[in-house]
Amino acid sequence: MRTSVAVILLALVCAAGSAQDVKLYVAESAHYRVSAETSQSQADEVARRMEALLLLANDIFHFDLSLLPSKMRVRVLKDADSFNAYLTKILSQTRTDFVFVAYSDPEKSELLIYPREEKSFSSSLIHQGCIQFLKGFVANPPVWLREGVATALEAAAWDARAAAYTPRPNF
Repeated sequence: MRTSVAVILLALVCAAGSAQDVKLYVAESAHYRVSAETSQSQADEVARRMEALLLLANDIFHFDLSLLPSKMRVRVLKDADSFNAYLTKILSQTRTDFVFVAYSDPEKSELLIYPREEKSFSSSLIHQGCIQFLKGFVANPPVWLREGVATALEAAAWDARAAAYTPRPNF
């Protein structure tokens, strides 16, 4: 009897814990796996933008895309508070902007973002996404290259109809 009660209590505790889990909407593209807490449409949109960014960045670098060891990961958190809670859990710190978290195992690395005003969202997505892309091919690129290209590209304009970024001067 005690064993049965203990098993039932354990099952209830596990069920309560999983009820608090956040539902993730997943979109996969040729080179990205996007998990979003927000919606399926946001996951799909971010996957489209990341593929467009990959093409924009690869117009500069000309990497062989078949050499990527795995799909690059992007996590869309529901808001800035969720973003910082997640960062605190994995890095014990918070940030005011999107961040690419790189691990020695590229399959664990992920770009962390959250919804915000379009201009700010787009420039931050491009900047950090460019860093993610570059680190997918070069483990430790020099800071001047990583930040220089990311900064140069962050002014690109998103064209939703064409699903493409158009480069613009970033003065």
